[in-house]
Amino acid sequence: MKKFKAVVGCLLASSVYAGSVSAENLAYDKPSKTVHPKLTAHSQTMEQRVDKIAEGVYKAIGYDIANSVMIEGKDGVIIVDVLSTVGSAKQVMSEFRKITDAPVKALVYTHHHGDHINGGPGFINPEDATNGKVRIFAHKDLTKNLSQQAGMLVPITASRAFFMYGNYLDKGPEGVVNTGIGPALLTGETRFLPPTDLVDDRRVETIAGIEVEMVHVPSEAKDEIALWFPEKKILHTAEVLQGESFPNIYTIRGDVMRDPVEWVRSIDQLRQYPAEILVRSHGRAIVGKENVASTLTAYRDAIQYVHDQTVRYINKGYTPDEIVTVIDQLPPHLRDNPDLQEFYGTVKHSVRAIYNQYLGWFNGDPSTLDPLPPQERAKRYVEAMGGRDAVLKNAEKALSDDDFRWVAEVTSYLITLDKEDMEARQLKAKAFRPLAFDQINVNWRNFYLSSALEMEGKAPRPLNTRASGVMAAMPASVVLQHMAVRVDPVKTAELEIVGAFELPSGEKYALELRRGIVQFHNKLPEKVDFTVKAAKRPLLGLTLGMRTVDQLVALKALSVSGDQKAASQFFAGFDQAIPWDQIPVSLH
Repeated sequence: MKKFKAVVGCLLASSVYAGSVSAENLAYDKPSKTVHPKLTAHSQTMEQRVDKIAEGVYKAIGYDIANSVMIEGKDGVIIVDVLSTVGSAKQVMSEFRKITDAPVKALVYTHHHGDHINGGPGFINPEDATNGKVRIFAHKDLTKNLSQQAGMLVPITASRAFFMYGNYLDKGPEGVVNTGIGPALLTGETRFLPPTDLVDDRRVETIAGIEVEMVHVPSEAKDEIALWFPEKKILHTAEVLQGESFPNIYTIRGDVMRDPVEWVRSIDQLRQYPAEILVRSHGRAIVGKENVASTLTAYRDAIQYVHDQTVRYINKGYTPDEIVTVIDQLPPHLRDNPDLQEFYGTVKHSVRAIYNQYLGWFNGDPSTLDPLPPQERAKRYVEAMGGRDAVLKNAEKALSDDDFRWVAEVTSYLITLDKEDMEARQLKAKAFRPLAFDQINVNWRNFYLSSALEMEGKAPRPLNTRASGVMAAMPASVVLQHMAVRVDPVKTAELEIVGAFELPSGEKYALELRRGIVQFHNKLPEKVDFTVKAAKRPLLGLTLGMRTVDQLVALKALSVSGDQKAASQFFAGFDQAIPWDQIPVSLH
């Protein structure tokens, strides 16, 4: 702990750009009995400011969930990560412009997550990327990974992300405090500018007179790249080090499991650089060669410990529920490390994910292979406990005894039987709040509190989300393929229809609806039943279920030729979009 204080003192005392500190903090940073003290202290590190990390290197902290870094060169600047919205990016760029008016020569996306790629037009004129005045670097798989994340699963992952990040909560002592790796998840205008220069395993460039090595380090994202500036001895670790927190080996919003073995291997790769300053995409910089080395070592050891001990108990025959009772925290020398506090990831939910990574959902008990359906199981549990009134009485007694986890569990059976059982829902909500207030982990805290609102039937306020700005950058072929996961197999059980889709660019694709299955064709078959002609943006609205064919035809945004009846039957066989704030998250 003394070493940490010395590092932070050095950084904050001598490395903050004069006049750059703002009084605003998007995180809630006041002490409260409903906020864990460690969480309050964590929020207090997130005040908006531009830190001068080294000569010509500046980091904007507190303007968004992620940081943006500017590196000055001989005839321009490099921007690493462009934040999550155009608005926050413009705010940061205005702060950078107080330091230099040198032109932006390059943007670097460290990986495909929205808080690193969605604010590009806030830093540059998009035309400058098109005409080659500004280069945009990213890993070669970034666009592919973004297509998968931003398209096929966006309704459920977005709705769960809003619970996890506390977007439906008010900022304050009984609401959202911070996001664990930053002050707040912002909503607003987003626009993804596609990369112009791709990185494979390693790429060395000289940009604005600055030598930079970009290296592929799969970890928190498969397409993660770290940056090494040899002249400055600065290592930008992207999100290989996930801020000042134990990492999300698995994120409870839902995503592909992050392989802990691969993650440790990537950190070991970064440990080979003689870095004297470590810059992260979240959190503050670390100064001093020894401090950098010890931080990297502790981080990789924490991930390996959780992985190895989970596998150790898997091989003893333990189930996930049993393993988290014996591996519920890191060993003391890692648990007390200020960069490994469980603000974002937790040991417990990492253990469960690692088990699932290796053995899947089956815990070895054959009774779980084909259990009774949830409603029937809940009915029998409630009957065995003496009926609804007895279960409610049991839950009320547990609530008075501060046995909150049991209240949450036992009321779930009643809610499964009757989702309109407001007595059970109110009790569950009452249990969730004290569970939240005791949490150091903001993902858990926000999920508890957001779920309490859902249990109480309090409608979430609409969010200003414009994710179509990101999807608009996806290839039309990808957008069309996402329709396959929206087809209704009952409505289309007897239908065999082929639709062609033609874009002004000359691209031509087809979707073949074949009795509940949709097959994508990147070339037009010999026979099609109808043809849709549309630009990509209206086509996006159609394929996401945000607009109907009739609406778009009325707006003259597209045209349909050929068999009109077949076209109507085709599009009637797909689900319409459910607003993200109306998808049930915890009410099951």
